[in-house]
Amino acid sequence: MILAPVGSREWDFLPETLKKSVASPDLVPEGKTVLIPEKMWMNRFSVTPATEGEWEAHHDYYDLQLVVEREEFCLIASEADCTARGEYHANDDYRLFDGPAATACRLALRPGTMLLIAPGEVHLPGVSIGGDALPHTKIVVKIHRSLLERN
Repeated sequence: MILAPVGSREWDFLPETLKKSVASPDLVPEGKTVLIPEKMWMNRFSVTPATEGEWEAHHDYYDLQLVVEREEFCLIASEADCTARGEYHANDDYRLFDGPAATACRLALRPGTMLLIAPGEVHLPGVSIGGDALPHTKIVVKIHRSLLERN
């Protein structure tokens, strides 16, 4: 997991096409934009924060979360502290969990900050801060692990 401002050196390892896109999030169109077929795409959408939701983890893809306006929490927990619900869905690369909301790490996502969630990290994005349930815009980028991990 990495939480850092957009444009900071922590993101130097990201592919250039992605760095250019997140540097100007207002230029990213609504919906899905494929950057590298089957390997990397982004989805810009409106979300209403909630007080609870679906805990999930991925096997093959990193999640890069970027809030364009307003703010939200993303909760992160160790898989050892969670209980799996059902099987892994290979076609959509996710598995759902019951997570420990009370003991999870709470990360505040604000405009200009990105969060990279690695495969296997159980997370619950889109959690309201202070009961704020106003819709906001965010971008989620899916990055196949082969683009970031060295063999």
